Amino acid sequence: MNCHLYINQNNISSNHRAAINEYIKRLTPYCKTDLVIDSRLTLPKDIEKSDHQLIVIKKGLSSLSSTELAEYINKLQTTGTSTIHVTIGYSQQEVPNSKQQSISISPTDLSNETLSVLFLEQLYRAYTIISGKTYHK
Repeated sequence: MNCHLYINQNNISSNHRAAINEYIKRLTPYCKTDLVIDSRLTLPKDIEKSDHQLIVIKKGLSSLSSTELAEYINKLQTTGTSTIHVTIGYSQQEVPNSKQQSISISPTDLSNETLSVLFLEQLYRAYTIISGKTYHK
């Protein structure tokens, strides 16, 4: 699977960048992960393809547990989805409505940088669950 993570930021602090890079490295066996850091959301034109899914990370109450996210990712893979586009911090007007799945991963109001790290950690955890590997807590 391909995962494109779009973060509404002009730049990312070195601590967050290190954490993001660590999770991207850990995700390498499971999916190809690309990072787009920009205050303007520019999604590819082929996002409407049937094998693409748009996921919007919203601030608010947590809506998916690690196991539920693993089930969701596994379902996407088994139904032929090859690419997910994940947006963090963009307004509703910037994100197209078609094929959009909104989830939240934290009940607290966190920065876009921190939400990005948390999402990548949850994605890594989901893949370890799918693979039947132990995730170190």
